[in-house]
Amino acid sequence: MSGWEVIGLVLALYPIVETAVKLYGEAKPGHTASCLIRKLKTEALIYDQFVRNLLEPVVSTSVIERLLDRSSSDIAGTWRDGELHKELLDRLGPIKSSHLLDLLLDMNKRLKALEIELTNISRGTEVLEKFRTRLRAARANSPKSRVQMNLIAVSEINRDLRRLLEADAISISHPITQCKASRPECIRFLHRENIDLRELYDIMRHGYDCTCDEPHLATLGCHCPSCQAPFSPTKTSSSCWTPELILWPNTTTDSEPESTISTNGKEKAFFDDKLNEANTMHKARATSLPAPELRSLSEASQKRRSCSISVSPCRESGHSDKKEVIQDLCAAINNFQGEAEQKEAILGVLQKENKKYRLSINKGQSTEEGANDILRTSDLIKTGSPALSTKKRLQIAFQLCLAVLQLCTTPWIDNSWTWDEHCFVRKIEVQIDEKVEEEEYSEPRDDAYSLFVTQQFYSSQLAVPRSEITKPDTILNLLVGEPTGFVLVKLGCALIELGFGKSMQDIRDEKPSNWLGGLEKTLDPASLDFVTASKLLDSGSVKAEVGIDYANVVKACINRQYQDAQESCIKEFSFRGEKFFDCAEEAIMNPLFDWVKVFG
Repeated sequence: MSGWEVIGLVLALYPIVETAVKLYGEAKPGHTASCLIRKLKTEALIYDQFVRNLLEPVVSTSVIERLLDRSSSDIAGTWRDGELHKELLDRLGPIKSSHLLDLLLDMNKRLKALEIELTNISRGTEVLEKFRTRLRAARANSPKSRVQMNLIAVSEINRDLRRLLEADAISISHPITQCKASRPECIRFLHRENIDLRELYDIMRHGYDCTCDEPHLATLGCHCPSCQAPFSPTKTSSSCWTPELILWPNTTTDSEPESTISTNGKEKAFFDDKLNEANTMHKARATSLPAPELRSLSEASQKRRSCSISVSPCRESGHSDKKEVIQDLCAAINNFQGEAEQKEAILGVLQKENKKYRLSINKGQSTEEGANDILRTSDLIKTGSPALSTKKRLQIAFQLCLAVLQLCTTPWIDNSWTWDEHCFVRKIEVQIDEKVEEEEYSEPRDDAYSLFVTQQFYSSQLAVPRSEITKPDTILNLLVGEPTGFVLVKLGCALIELGFGKSMQDIRDEKPSNWLGGLEKTLDPASLDFVTASKLLDSGSVKAEVGIDYANVVKACINRQYQDAQESCIKEFSFRGEKFFDCAEEAIMNPLFDWVKVFG
């Protein structure tokens, strides 16, 4: 080769060498493959978390892990699984679910391709290989390179996935976080002033001036128009709560033996003595709650069944008519005779000093016109009970939290409450057609069921009112200290039982014998439930079973703590004043409400 040919070759190669040196120099200060890999890992983590939050409520952990295993050759087939696709179809509709599935498959394809390409870029340990690696990294860092374009596309798909689900206000990720972006303030589910409920309890404690030794059963429901149906509440700054009582007459004077239901092991609650399970009107063909738990009333017990009573404080000054004042609530309930054509009957006025409450029998609750179906909440988690859908369990969890949080600062709920002290009541109107052998009726709406809290009231003539007997302290009582905090712990345990669809004891029975390290032999039941709940939270079992957001609600109850949005720190619940209701709505009610919306 002549000298001129060598010079020509050098001149021809010079632009290539210059470009290579320039790329090599640019690759040194942070434009290496590690920068690209870090970007890819960030987008992959965002995508993986989105998939987990999307599917955790309805898909097992093992299926989710298969969907996120990008080394699998049949990942597209797993995504197109019939059951999984049906779940997305039911929640999002045909158009949105189809588009979402296309985005998910495209995302998997791009992430897999990027992982392979960046793995190849990072290989090489020899000097020449390092040089080649930096050149590949430099080319990949070029704004128009295939790697950069794919990373941009992946980032855009992640953003589209979030926007797709936020468009219809469907919260898949943390509801507390997304709630702040979509709502200027939290929905006010809880009434801030409970003075009427405290006064009503105090008056009823002195309202039974009878000779009965056994307790009188009274169930209280607080209903608010803005959130009576927890599926479409309206934001309001001051909710008008309407107390409603269901009272049962005393049946100890009757010749027939009474039927009792045990509540907390120390007191007995009296329901009607006969339940007609053969009553065709209450057969379980068209009820949204499990049929075996629905209780109907026989014709023989119609005269002694419960009365649904509206309670309204008397604000007017002056004394009530002596004929209106109830001297003994027990006698007033026993002697009341309603008429079918009456729209409303005044039972009377409960009065103590200057506090007065008018009791009115609700329309449709006379002895011949209607009845109440009563569902004890304890039956929901009994072994052998029909399984409730996720939607129904979330609705019940919402209503339970609404009742407990509203009343836990009043005497209506104390730290000894159990599942048996809560019940669901469905009002029905009986219209029997003798020509029809089996009664046909439509499925009741979900909001036809109202949650009531049960209390027992003893006669004021007793020397020592049994309702005031102090209950023995447990280890958990001493640990928590604040009575309302103890109520929150028990609420958290109840939410776990609803989420798992089984009792805490059943959950423990399914675990290995040494799961609690022998504590089950030394702890009382309440403390044992607390330890069980804490271990389920710490192990991630609650999150795996019912999703991360529901688990956060349970954690807020069990730990009595909430995330302060303004100061960005964890704080203990304060159980005094409006601050408690504000924090309870932020940490418990609003996340649960978002979950109820997700499932319709």
